[in-house]
Amino acid sequence: RRAVEFADLVLCDSNAIRNEILKQFSVNDDNIQTAWVANSRLPEVPVQTREELSARLRGRLRLQKPFILFVGTLERRKNLTTLVKAFARVAREADLQLVLAGRAGFGFQEIEAAISQQGCQERTILTGYVTDEELSLLYTLAELFAYPSRYEGFGIPLVEAMSFGLPIVASRIPASEEVAGDAALYYDNPEDDNALAEKILALLDNSTLGSELGSRGKRRADLFRWEQVIRMYLDAYQRCLGRN
Repeated sequence: RRAVEFADLVLCDSNAIRNEILKQFSVNDDNIQTAWVANSRLPEVPVQTREELSARLRGRLRLQKPFILFVGTLERRKNLTTLVKAFARVAREADLQLVLAGRAGFGFQEIEAAISQQGCQERTILTGYVTDEELSLLYTLAELFAYPSRYEGFGIPLVEAMSFGLPIVASRIPASEEVAGDAALYYDNPEDDNALAEKILALLDNSTLGSELGSRGKRRADLFRWEQVIRMYLDAYQRCLGRN
């Protein structure tokens, strides 16, 4: 509270967070500005080595079927128990695997328990840490990207998925809508595993929709290039200096 009230400039990584600050604190809204996070620019794996590296990664992770991908810390805030429940429904109609790529975080035991309770152990891959090259391959190989988070400040994996042209299913929360825009298929209540499963199946059953979302994502990912984000920072600095 003290920092927000006394700072001449508070930079937020999304308008969603800016709006939260303005709602929670009595501050001058000119002091609270948004500057997005830039695309991490994961390396594109060269075409000549992609097949060999993909086969090696599939072997290491036991990827034997088409898969749904999630990327991020495996923690309670990311709402992965809902994704696991939704996947259990989807798996009754489609021969898929679920890949959860990231390190374990707060509440990881709940995710493990959900995987066991839903009987998804054989179809769920917990990758742990992966290299940037391996992550690029996962984005390239996946059928779709699922992001059912309860709360986000920004959502870098959304930008990464878009830059690879991967269609997205996401919970309708402010930050995710701000980042993914029209490049995602949304469901309204993050906790509603039935709604999430329906959106996943709708996307899997409609290749035209998947291609369209992928194309929109690639175009939208350009908004998060360093050149664009730097302009947001410079604009915020110049406004602050102009006031002072």
